[in-house]
Amino acid sequence: MAEHKHVYMHRYIMTAKAGQEVDHINGNKLDNRKENLRLASHSQNCKNQAKPKTTRQDIKALQKIKRAITGLHK
Repeated sequence: MAEHKHVYMHRYIMTAKAGQEVDHINGNKLDNRKENLRLASHSQNCKNQAKPKTTRQDIKALQKIKRAITGLHK
């Protein structure tokens, strides 16, 4: 009986070999159209990752921590 291997659609479309990575040009991981895919090295693929967004809640939490730390040093 043959073993079945899980292959991601974007890797299948680009026929990526082991060690190759597939980059989604527009950053949308659900957009697997061939024109949106390219083979890339790991470092190239990392450069194209979306930057984490700082939310308003993050800023408020940091301000609260800063006030607490400042209060400790008085």
